Amino acid sequence: MRKRMMLLHMALIFLLVFCFIAFAAGLIADQALDESRMLDKMIEYADTSLTQVDMAEYPKLVSSITGYLSGRFDTAQVDVIKGDRMVPAFTDNELLHLRDIKDLLGLSHTLKHMALTLIISSFILSFPLKKKEPILFGEIKPLVIFNWAAGIILAILMGVFLWGFIDFENLFIAFHQLLFRNDLWLLDPQTDLLLQLMPLGFFISYGVDIIKQNGVLIILLPVALAALNIIKRRQHEIS
Repeated sequence: MRKRMMLLHMALIFLLVFCFIAFAAGLIADQALDESRMLDKMIEYADTSLTQVDMAEYPKLVSSITGYLSGRFDTAQVDVIKGDRMVPAFTDNELLHLRDIKDLLGLSHTLKHMALTLIISSFILSFPLKKKEPILFGEIKPLVIFNWAAGIILAILMGVFLWGFIDFENLFIAFHQLLFRNDLWLLDPQTDLLLQLMPLGFFISYGVDIIKQNGVLIILLPVALAALNIIKRRQHEIS
């Protein structure tokens, strides 16, 4: 019984951590498809002077990129004015890298839907399982599960935030090495328009936005867990 209980607790902890990561990935993917936000950041951070692409071309480029990544367009390629010529915006390597990004965004949305399915399925299955294994399920300790899951999630978040605060460039490189199976993301800032449109500062700004939007939740999570633990301890002392 003890071994089965431990395995059940571990499975539920893993489920919560997985769901958090999946929903976080979905949140990041949604930001990447926000056309107006991408345009604002491109106007602020892009430098396309080397390829002689004027800022007036940015809305067209943003529309083609987000349209392709969201599946509305079959390709991100679009003709733009470079200097005094109308030419294709992106090279073959840039288009292949955008395809990799599109696949990655699709995977993030798949994981988000999978996490939602797991949550709903676990909730539905819990009712017949409780009847079948009343003793086992009666020994489940939700607070212990939430404590462990929250601890793992906070450790991951703090590790990523601290790494990003200290050395965002190497964190950025590490994520690319982890997420991509090729070196197509190693573009040339002198010649590749995609990298000129989205330099490091562009991505740092997205990271700051995510922290700002979710900072309150990150702070409230440990506070809420601490409060629950205090309440539980007091109830235990009273009983």
